[in-house]
Order: sequence, then structure tokens, then C-alpha cells
Amino acid sequence: MKIIHYPLLVCLLVAIGCNNDPTSGRQGGNSGNSGSGSNAFASTDLFGDWIGKAIPSDPAAEAFLIYVRCDNLGDPFDGAASTGELWDLQNSLLFSSVSEAGATTLRLEQTGEDLAKLEILGSLSEGRNQINGTFQCWRNGAQVDQGDVELHLSLGAAQFTVADQLAGSWAGDATHVSGRSKQMTLEIDSDGSVIGGKGARREFLAYGPNTGIFQFSESSVGRLDDIVIESADGTEQTLAFALVSAEGDLMEGPASDTEYGNRIVVRLSRQP
Repeated sequence: MKIIHYPLLVCLLVAIGCNNDPTSGRQGGNSGNSGSGSNAFASTDLFGDWIGKAIPSDPAAEAFLIYVRCDNLGDPFDGAASTGELWDLQNSLLFSSVSEAGATTLRLEQTGEDLAKLEILGSLSEGRNQINGTFQCWRNGAQVDQGDVELHLSLGAAQFTVADQLAGSWAGDATHVSGRSKQMTLEIDSDGSVIGGKGARREFLAYGPNTGIFQFSESSVGRLDDIVIESADGTEQTLAFALVSAEGDLMEGPASDTEYGNRIVVRLSRQP
């Protein structure tokens, strides 16, 4: 069992029944492998970095990206959701457990101003490298989402590269909490430089201050941090952080904008 603390918009309670195979780490909280066979699951089967998607049951709601990182005891110490939530040991409560049959519980719960919670119940694959289950999500004590979740054990630092998951053409929207949104396009080369694109009517500068700005800060989980995109008119759009899918088809994260201000979520899909 582990407890983590982070002041963002979502509390995650994750309850998962798991069967996975460690390649970059595992964690689980309170359940040991006390012996009903050599293939019994244990908390340590969660050691590593887990990446994947939560898919809401409401067809009008969009899937979002999540990751959970666990230490060698299977205890969570870091997590994030692409909708803007972060958890760490200083400002969130994190808990995990794994039964001998592979039933796993993960719980990430913010304790600051923006209370958010996600609960996932699932199971580990026999290979100990995949978790399938269901989730429920709360904000400020009210349930706002539920659905299915699938997590995969990351391959480690080599899981995400700019050339594989970022380079190319992206298109989508930057949406303010008020509901206002604007279209956004982005062209990124294999070095992580912006070579084209725009936010609404504002053209992004090619190269210059936008040279090499798209780099993974955590390449095992597909996380970008503090990306400032400058436009030709002098305005800026800043991604506080963003998560990229392992398939390289989705990029999403909280942002701020010279025109719209804070509390924006940027959601982009990579184009064929």
C-alpha cells in the first residue's frame, strides 16, 4: 500500500486485477505472493511503468491517456492523466495491491484543492505485462466518468522516441474549460522542431525559437513538459505537460494560451 499526494484536477482510485510481466518495473501495494503455487501473483508484479488508455462508457466522452509508475515493491509513486491530472508522493494518496489470483487495486487520490479520484478494478495478464479492467472517476466527490481501462507495461526509456511517436502532422482542438475551442494543426520533424502549423489564425514559427522543443521528458511513459510554441505574431501557446499514446496517434494535455488564458486542454491526432 502506498500513498501519494498531488494538487490537480482529478483524484484517481485505481482498483485493478492484474496479470503482468515486468520489463521496466512493477508495483503493487499490500498483497504478497504467499504461496498457492509458483505462478501466484504478487505485489512486485506491478514494478515498472504502466501506460494506456481509459475509455469512458459514455459514447460522447473521449478516451484519455494515463500512466502509473510503481517501485520495485509494487507501490505507486507517480501518475498522470492527459486531461490534466498529476499525482506524486507529496500531494496525493496512492495505493496498490495484488492478490495471488491477479486481482489488482490501484488508487490515486489528490488531497489538495482540485480533488480527483479514479478507481480501476481489473486483472493482470499471465505475462504480467498487461492490466485490463474498469475505472470510475470522481472530481470534488462527484462521479464524472466510468468505463474500461487497459494498461501495458512500458518497455522502458526506449518506449517513446520523437521519430516514432511525434514526428509528422497533427490536427485537433484547443478547448477552454468554458467550452470555447479553436482548431490547431502542428507539423513536427524528426528532431522535435516545429516546422509548420497554426492555432486558429495564428501561424506557428518554423524553427527559430521552436527548434527542437518537442522532446520527451519521460520517454518511458510518453510525457512532454513545458512546451512553449511561439507564433509569428508574438503570441504563445504553452503545454504544461502532455501525454502521447504508445501508438503515436494521440497527444493530449493541459495548456495555456495568450488569447484564451489558462484551463485549456489540447487534443491532437496524428494524421496519416
